[in-house]
Amino acid sequence: MQNLRARTLVYRQLLQQEAWVQLAESVNGAEEAAAWEALASLMKGAPELPHEREQLVAELQQLRSEREELQAALQAARARTLAAILALQRSRHSLDRHLRSSLATLVDRIG
Repeated sequence: MQNLRARTLVYRQLLQQEAWVQLAESVNGAEEAAAWEALASLMKGAPELPHEREQLVAELQQLRSEREELQAALQAARARTLAAILALQRSRHSLDRHLRSSLATLVDRIG
């Protein structure tokens, strides 16, 4: 349980620092989410320390929500990056066409 709390603290610190790449690399996706789900269900069944159990379940739910927000932000960043790459390619092709046309016009005028 201490390890999970330590990881939660690290994730929150990374979120506060907006260290998106580090956070994305530290989140293991479906396997980790399944482990947290299992831990949450075990904690719900534990009769001792109900306050800590409820607190941990709330932390898990908050962390899951933060993870989903992070995944959405990463997908949006990927989409923006792809759009920028495509715009640069279109611009390069347009410049190539313009340059070829200008060169052809220049050759026609000279020759």
